[in-house]
Amino acid sequence: MAVLSASACVAVAVGLWATALRTTHQSVSREHLCEHYDAFRTALVADGITADTAIRARSVELADAASQYPPVARSGEELREVLSMPDGTTAELLAASQPIAAACAKP
Repeated sequence: MAVLSASACVAVAVGLWATALRTTHQSVSREHLCEHYDAFRTALVADGITADTAIRARSVELADAASQYPPVARSGEELREVLSMPDGTTAELLAASQPIAAACAKP
């Protein structure tokens, strides 16, 4: 299991700050949510420290989109919880994103 690097933690903090500035009462389409999920999955298959930072950044974006899509809003909160843990792992992010994966798999 990968532990987050310092640069990834900074990326997460910036992403969470940006998310806090947005209006939380907006909603997104399923397609928009799935675009963020695809970007998250793409970041997961990359290697190296920049990949770790990309995973964290994509996770923040996915959490934001999920929070605005009512069927998976709880998953967005769970992603944010993992992101806020200093020792959160990629496996935990992947587990928290499973309801989003299921929502994106539906026709």
